[in-house]
Amino acid sequence: MVKKIFIVVFTVVFSAGASVNPAGQLVTRFGVNGTATLSLTEGNVQLNNVVVDSLQRIIVVGKVTGVGALIARFTAAGQIDTSFNGTGYRIFTYNGSNDTATCVGVLGSTIYVGCYDGPTTGSLFIASFDANGSFNGAWGTNGIYAFNIASATQKRLTALLVQTDGKIVIGGSLDSPNGYVARTNTTGTGLDTTFNASGTPGYQVLSGFFVVPSMIFLSNQKIGVTANNQSNSVIYSFTSAGVPDTSFNSTGVSEEVVGVILNSVLLQSTGYIVAVGPDTSGRPSVLGKRFTPTGQVDMTFGNAGTATLISNSTCYSAAMVSINDNFFVGCLNFSIGGVVVAVSANGSVDSSFGTAGVARFLVTPYALSASSNGTMLSVGHNFTNGYIQQFTQYDTGQIGFTNTSTAIISAPSSSGYVVGVAPVYKVPVTNTDVLPDYVIAGLTGF
Repeated sequence: MVKKIFIVVFTVVFSAGASVNPAGQLVTRFGVNGTATLSLTEGNVQLNNVVVDSLQRIIVVGKVTGVGALIARFTAAGQIDTSFNGTGYRIFTYNGSNDTATCVGVLGSTIYVGCYDGPTTGSLFIASFDANGSFNGAWGTNGIYAFNIASATQKRLTALLVQTDGKIVIGGSLDSPNGYVARTNTTGTGLDTTFNASGTPGYQVLSGFFVVPSMIFLSNQKIGVTANNQSNSVIYSFTSAGVPDTSFNSTGVSEEVVGVILNSVLLQSTGYIVAVGPDTSGRPSVLGKRFTPTGQVDMTFGNAGTATLISNSTCYSAAMVSINDNFFVGCLNFSIGGVVVAVSANGSVDSSFGTAGVARFLVTPYALSASSNGTMLSVGHNFTNGYIQQFTQYDTGQIGFTNTSTAIISAPSSSGYVVGVAPVYKVPVTNTDVLPDYVIAGLTGF
């Protein structure tokens, strides 16, 4: 038998509607020309934080001034998601109209929101919601767990992490000059007394560092905490049992960074910890520091241990996100307004992003989040409306498509050419116009 050998050559022709998105540019099919706006008749909106759930829905939290705390959900395409509470948003209170939501996390389809009242004299509380926007009846009392730490009068809840077992790690400030880290049980009926069991069960007081703007999970279920006293900063490391991690600089506390207010923290794949924040000069610059897995300042990062990201600027606690160990920082530049800076893993500004490493946005980014489709989200407000903007991460030939885009693929056959027409699917499938990865499926006739 004579075997015929065919060499198949594929020619891919993309349909009209494709577009290339350079790094740091708005994704115009998100919301309206790249921006989703939250404007409410109940009052002025402030958005403080964001998380993206497993279905790529965008959950934002904040407050409606003088009304109460706020949670809202948008679709991946930047449209208000009316399957959440029927309206796409919910205003809620525990202490009263000054309540504000500062941080948010998800576990499966359950949402947890950290809150406190504006004057900081009422109870701290965590509200939990089901996927449809109703209060989670299995959490606390009617979906809210309210509590105090160390009988403090002035206190804030500013950081929240959700463990895979359903326990919630929280952090914030107490009566000056102390901060705290605490953990709840899985049902919101009390603090977890296995956390710092031999000390003050359920919580740790951070003496002398009263601002806890952000936290991360480290390796082996350890908890990394950035804390400052509005002049100097440290990184704490606690074990899963809530006690200082003595493998971290022998005390569980990093080397102290003088003259920098570290607000945001992230973990690189190497185990190194990156933190950023403004210096304490009159015209501050946003600086980055990196710590080794054992708590020392990494002198190979940036210039002799310090990376200068942008001058004449400040940044906020949730406004940093890591992509493959590179990272992006949202800042308020005092000359031009809201910006995002792209930084390589070693602390150098990535000049391929935006203009010389900086992209300008509608409002100050109070929070950033990465999507799995090659884009990022910037969340902020102008004290009247809340805004979500979606933009590209890197200029890697990312191509935008409409939902009906097709690939026309042709290959030679014994009778000429066989043509297969198939949809081009994003991975994962979302309704945006950035396509960093794709597959072609459904071909017939070969």
